[in-house]
Amino acid sequence: MIFLSQNKDVLGVFRKIYKAKEVREKMKKKGKKEKEFNFEGKIGNELRNFISSVALFNETAGVKFDEKGIHTRVMSIDMVSLLEIELPKKDFHEWKLEGMKEVGMDVEKISRVLRNFNAYIDTELKVDSRGFTITQDSGEVKRVYEGKIVESDNNDEAVNVEFECELVLSRRLLGNVIKEIESEIKISIDEKGMLFESNEGDYSLYFKEDKEHLKFLKRKNVKVMFGKEYLAKIYKAIGDNEIKFWFGNDKQLKAEGKGIVIYVAPRVEN
Repeated sequence: MIFLSQNKDVLGVFRKIYKAKEVREKMKKKGKKEKEFNFEGKIGNELRNFISSVALFNETAGVKFDEKGIHTRVMSIDMVSLLEIELPKKDFHEWKLEGMKEVGMDVEKISRVLRNFNAYIDTELKVDSRGFTITQDSGEVKRVYEGKIVESDNNDEAVNVEFECELVLSRRLLGNVIKEIESEIKISIDEKGMLFESNEGDYSLYFKEDKEHLKFLKRKNVKVMFGKEYLAKIYKAIGDNEIKFWFGNDKQLKAEGKGIVIYVAPRVEN
């Protein structure tokens, strides 16, 4: 039987993060007057990539607008994974911000809408305290989506975990693992390389360390297992050619790409 690990170090962080939501809800009920907030910006396909990555983890998210850019931190609905992602100010071709605010968005719906937008034409985003508008005008077709503010479950609790192993995987290698192994994926790290094995033990892939696909930065023997679907989310969300990973025995993994960090809790056998 497969179930989420009950190790206090593994899930205690996620439970603590979820608990923080209750504190924020109490603060909202105090009824403080909101400061004026307005945002206008133009950006390329980076906005679609940002929204689609967030939509992999949850239907809604609180997207923060501040002087550094746009960012969010959202937990998956099943509380197994956590995403941190940012869209920096420098990626915008136009940027105008008055005030700072976290805006709840239906990222799943926005992701579906943005699939219709041209990836090679700038998209205009306007946001205020009442809602937001996403517009793209190609000259031939003008697409406009008007969205409403929704409730979101974001959090600001830090994740502090010590990992035994740190390495860099090529995106191609990770893609092969996801494609070839059909079940939960057991990961074993030894002094020579890295083993990916099906939960049933009937199929495996072993990769030796090399400069192209697998590079160890900190090495220690590790055994851990993850749901294939969460490794697939990492593959889809992080488009970099190389992805940095941190692993530990029966600990959540950490994956990092440009402007994005993902945590996934492990699964263990009973």
